[in-house]
Amino acid sequence: MLAVFLLLSILGFGSYFTQFFFPHFKPMARLSTLILTGLIISGWLLFISAKYFGYELGLLSTTIIGLSLIINLIASNHLQKSQSLKIKWQKIKKKLKKTNWLLIVSIIAWSGVLTQLSITHNFLNKQGAYYSGGGAYGDLALHSTLIHFFGLQPNLDLTSPIYAQQPTSYPFMIDFIAGQLLRSGWSLQISLIITSLPIMIALILLIYVVIKANKGSTRAWNITLLLFLLNGGVGIAYFFQDWQKSNLNLFHFLLNQPFEYAHLADKNLRWSNIITDYLLPQRGMVVGLAIFALFLVLFFQINRNNKISLKKSLAGMSILIGLSPWWHIHTYITLLPLFGWSLLWWRHQRKLSTKDIVLLILPAVILSIPQLYWQFTNTMNTKFMHFQPGWMKGNQHFILFWIKNMGLEIFIWLGSICIAYKQIKQKKRCDFFLLIFPLIILFILTNLIIFQPHDYDNMKFMLFSYLGVCVVTALWLDKNWPKKNILKIIAIVLITFTISTGFVSVIREMTLSWKIANQSSIMIATKIKQKTNPEGIFLTSDEHNHPVSMLAGRKILLGYRGWLWTHGIDYSQTVSDIQLMFAGTPKTLDLLKKYRIKYIYIGENERKKWQANLEFFDQHFPKIISDPNVSIYQVN
Repeated sequence: MLAVFLLLSILGFGSYFTQFFFPHFKPMARLSTLILTGLIISGWLLFISAKYFGYELGLLSTTIIGLSLIINLIASNHLQKSQSLKIKWQKIKKKLKKTNWLLIVSIIAWSGVLTQLSITHNFLNKQGAYYSGGGAYGDLALHSTLIHFFGLQPNLDLTSPIYAQQPTSYPFMIDFIAGQLLRSGWSLQISLIITSLPIMIALILLIYVVIKANKGSTRAWNITLLLFLLNGGVGIAYFFQDWQKSNLNLFHFLLNQPFEYAHLADKNLRWSNIITDYLLPQRGMVVGLAIFALFLVLFFQINRNNKISLKKSLAGMSILIGLSPWWHIHTYITLLPLFGWSLLWWRHQRKLSTKDIVLLILPAVILSIPQLYWQFTNTMNTKFMHFQPGWMKGNQHFILFWIKNMGLEIFIWLGSICIAYKQIKQKKRCDFFLLIFPLIILFILTNLIIFQPHDYDNMKFMLFSYLGVCVVTALWLDKNWPKKNILKIIAIVLITFTISTGFVSVIREMTLSWKIANQSSIMIATKIKQKTNPEGIFLTSDEHNHPVSMLAGRKILLGYRGWLWTHGIDYSQTVSDIQLMFAGTPKTLDLLKKYRIKYIYIGENERKKWQANLEFFDQHFPKIISDPNVSIYQVN
């Protein structure tokens, strides 16, 4: 029951935040915003209450407050809008006559795709084992680790569960709130889905609101979603090459693709599909894109002189930006300068004063300072930023690299620049220019400077730019949609070819199902949760889906190295020490004490990869959990 109440309280916080800061929003914008802001606000309140009052009292008090807000909101709305059932039914009939069925069908279609992927990739339980697939198979193991870590720990602890020697610097808030859902009684799969799928749907709805703020049609919205969500470049050419070699019919090959054709590293195709490689595995990216879409809504509403509560809405936006670093740091780095740029323009238009700008930017800055200090002081080093012209072009020419990676999507970028320039030249409006100019600068910077250890992660910045140019290009296409049938066919064919690589990538993702945890891993994780101290540190091997971290939420000395180096962590000395500890050398006992190891896990990988000395551990430590393939020792 607490699990349901917590979910309702999230909606309560979102409803009040949206009603206060964005009172002018219509139903679709209001629904999308309350889902997004409810998750963010309740996540922060749960975190603060856990820090100062403990998890149990914090969870209970936050839930009660959220429930009281939603009850009060329902009661007040009922009093304000009480009317006869007959009048209500008449209003409903009028609305049904004006229903945009294309919009509804499109929402159902996109929601259906995202729901299927969310169910099948977020630790689906089949015959006692957990399944995922594609890009989610790697990253969701880390998210599951953080969810179990925050959901099972007795006291708030920000030590990294995958590198127990230092605090975590990974933006963890989306997994923190999922951990509280787990704590309240939801399953791992439901906790993952609740904190991602509604935000994905809110994102596509907010993009619709952006289009409507520019007086665009449902067609413009559909074009935006197709171009943005089904990106992928020219990988479709390799798809057809492999199909011809396969001796399979096209439909059979489509459902059994050997590769993700939007992301072929051996072909230097790096512009991977947003759904398969970002919305599903990069959970924080979903929240970040939704916040960005909300900013675009306000940006165009203000520039189109819509009647809105200007300062109040901008204050709400500033608060969300300030709260974003621990949800998705790339969102904060992108939005803060874009927000400041917009405020300066509105000052130029005399919609705001200098004092207003200072007061409106303060929440975004002040709220972010402790988050940025925590993140960057723990991991920032010389490995984070370096000059690398061409992003991941390798030995290819810069222009050839991007033509190959984007294909016809190149014209979306070039078209948006031309549209913005034409708008300035005509001196009618300049909102497209005000948006496109900084986004193009962002894209250029990400092609010159690598901002984190893994150069591929620069695409997280590029996606914000890409969403902006897709919106502008789709609005222009909608306004200038050809009237002659032959030109319509040509336009549809070009759009189809542009999205074809992304389409086959998403189809492939929908067919994937990879086992991420077998029955024995789940059983051993259950025993670990029952028989070990949740605050103890484990010595284990470093595979990404290790049951100690991924399913039991325990801290381990060294997690998957493919994650650690992307976080800027130098683990070389730790690796050497782990080899000595597993070998059972004279230094083992001192090293176990140095790293504060409380438990030693020895399974198949520890024996094969690290050559664990079972005789040594049997002689020195009591075995608290024994399994045909696993032994767990307690270090006294």
